[in-house]
Amino acid sequence: MVVYTSAKCGHCGASWANLSPNAQLTSFDTIGPPIIRCMYCSKDNVTEWKLPRDLNPIQKLIHINAKQVLGIILSFGFMGIGYGAFSEIYDPKTDNIILTLIFSLPFVFVGIKGLWNNLNQKSDLKYLEDKFDKNGGFIWSYEVYS
Repeated sequence: MVVYTSAKCGHCGASWANLSPNAQLTSFDTIGPPIIRCMYCSKDNVTEWKLPRDLNPIQKLIHINAKQVLGIILSFGFMGIGYGAFSEIYDPKTDNIILTLIFSLPFVFVGIKGLWNNLNQKSDLKYLEDKFDKNGGFIWSYEVYS
């Protein structure tokens, strides 16, 4: 799945856009860089996002832990649907393995991809904080939108 995100610099009006196959890096909700520096005019744009370390315990519970647990449950659900489709469609007597795989593998793939993304969410958030600190308190627009 590819997610298209866009924003504009509040100073020079330059458009930033991103087509990302990894939705978790670009669809932030309340978590993200609080300051984005424009790659064109080098001016800072203040956002309403917060770094994970700046969230209070309840916000961390809701925006990080609960979403991660829900994502893991949904991922296992998709894998279960894929397995159920495989076991329901496949009949060794008729040997319809290709048809079975066409219907079941997409669910399994989506489940595995979702599980991988949810298990790596902490490292993605840590990368965001590290990049913010390394740059001196901002994220370049090309690091978020490329």
